[in-house]
Amino acid sequence: MGVLDSVKEMAAAEQNGRIPSELLPRCPRCGGPMAVHIAAGTGFVEDTGARLRYREFLERYHGKKLLVLELGVGWRNQLIKAPFMRLVAQEPRATYVTINLGEVYISPQILDKAMGVDGNLALVLPEILEKLNGMNRE
Repeated sequence: MGVLDSVKEMAAAEQNGRIPSELLPRCPRCGGPMAVHIAAGTGFVEDTGARLRYREFLERYHGKKLLVLELGVGWRNQLIKAPFMRLVAQEPRATYVTINLGEVYISPQILDKAMGVDGNLALVLPEILEKLNGMNRE
C-alpha cells in the first residue's frame, strides 16, 4: 500500500479529529509509533541543506523587491511566521502578505509593509488571480 492509499484510509476512518491507532505509521526499524518531524525535542534532525538554500536565497535577494506570501498559517505557528516577519523587518523593500481564515496576525514591527486577508484560500486565491488577469500589463 502506498503513502497516498494510507492517507486516504486514515482520512476515511477519522472520527472527531482522531484516527484509529492501528492506522498510524510505524517505524520500519523498531516498530515504534512515528512522530511528526517538528523542531522540538531531541529527535529532531535539522535539514542543513534546506538551511543552506535559505541562506543563499537571502543573499541573492538582499536589497531587492521581495514579496513574502503566507497562505493558511495561524498566529500560533511561529516556527513559520516569525522568520518571515523578521526577514520583512530587515529587508527595506520586502512586503508581507498573509491570507488565513479566521485569524490574521501581523507583527506590529512590520504593519507598515504588510497586509492581511481574513478569508478562505479556495475563494480568495481565484479572486486574486482574476484581478491579476484583468490588469493592464504593458
